[in-house]
Amino acid sequence: MRIRTATQADLPAMARVQVETKRAVYLGFYPPELLMQMSVEKTAAAWQKNLFDAPIHPGVFALVAEQDKDAVVGILIGGPEASRSLEGTGEIYVLYVLPAFERQGIGRALVQTAARNLLQAGYHRLLIWVLAENPARMFYEALGGKVVDRKEMDLNGYRLKEIGYGWKDLSQLLKNKKMEDRHAEQSNS
Repeated sequence: MRIRTATQADLPAMARVQVETKRAVYLGFYPPELLMQMSVEKTAAAWQKNLFDAPIHPGVFALVAEQDKDAVVGILIGGPEASRSLEGTGEIYVLYVLPAFERQGIGRALVQTAARNLLQAGYHRLLIWVLAENPARMFYEALGGKVVDRKEMDLNGYRLKEIGYGWKDLSQLLKNKKMEDRHAEQSNS
């Protein structure tokens, strides 16, 4: 597996990952009408605008995880905290891994690469918003995220509850990686 910075050429594959993952994982707690309205083409066009043509925030970046060359299986979009009210805080706006590739360390690798990027950009805290009913909440808790806020968002007339997970020290995410690497080396000896 390889994590790298996304390019414009990756947008269709990134959009496919998001659409397929949401349709597979969000059934039962996300408005079905909205899932059916999603398309790879619309999503890729929105990301073209927000990431490349007129970035929504200076410092926004996108990462892709490739299992094989040209086979994008995970995506992450991050940058400065969206509301700009939490100084020194970066945010992960989008994180999806195709269901067939879950539990292989891809999400963790994406988050840790994002943490490294954010630290280099001068951020020292992290925020991720997740739908309250999303089973991915356990993933963020396993990474050491703590519930720091709750809110309700209006999505085309649907009210969805979100939970904000935070890390007060981004470097903790990288320390966890170093400990895992050390453990893996010891196990292989």
